[in-house]
Amino acid sequence: MARKRQTVDPDLFAKTERPARGAEPPSAQQDREPVSQPTIKTAQAAIKATYYLSPAALDAVDVTQAQLRRLAPAERRALSKSKVVSAMLLLASEHLQDSETVSQFVSMLVSQ
Repeated sequence: MARKRQTVDPDLFAKTERPARGAEPPSAQQDREPVSQPTIKTAQAAIKATYYLSPAALDAVDVTQAQLRRLAPAERRALSKSKVVSAMLLLASEHLQDSETVSQFVSMLVSQ
């Protein structure tokens, strides 16, 4: 005959918190105003987005990143691909204000 399974106490995996020595009770912590800490980045915060790029576009990002790293001063060479792509897109959006650039852009999009 099969043995009956023992039941598991539902509180067995409950999160238990032990206050650190000299720590304030949770009620006192909730009453405080959150401390705003200065952020390292003063520019706009980046938002993660996913886009599909062609192999040629990925190669262009890699080549541009390498070229910009060579041109940058030694202390500023940590240049991420996110920064490169962001700068490329912002520059492209500025150039779209020109009607000649718009026609080149549209012809490139239609040909792909």
